[in-house]
Amino acid sequence: MGLLKILIVFLVAIPVLSLIIQYLIKTNRIKPSKVSMLFHDDDETFIKSWKKVKEKGILRYTIKIVICYTIMMGIMGIVFILNKLSMYGYEQSQTVLVTLIMGAIFGLINPLIGWVINSDRYSKLKNVKC
Repeated sequence: MGLLKILIVFLVAIPVLSLIIQYLIKTNRIKPSKVSMLFHDDDETFIKSWKKVKEKGILRYTIKIVICYTIMMGIMGIVFILNKLSMYGYEQSQTVLVTLIMGAIFGLINPLIGWVINSDRYSKLKNVKC
């Protein structure tokens, strides 16, 4: 199996596994464990962690995610070069630059959407708790 196929399977498997574990926990079919917590936050843990993130602000949250995505995509670009693959029709010498740019773009999009979703979840959970 090619490296790209493995990467695609990996990128699809994690969200699917996360949704399955979340469903099983909410329907009380399994109890939360340390392994399942890697894929799903319980409400109390989420409230505590999101409160800290909100206090630090959206700029810090965004910068942290942009750096993480850029590093991950840079590593992926290096793996492509080591395996002598070109990416999306770009020359092999441009691969790392393209992956770094893609990492920065995805890193900007993700926290903006995530901030809205997590803030909404936080406010709903806080209203339920009160």
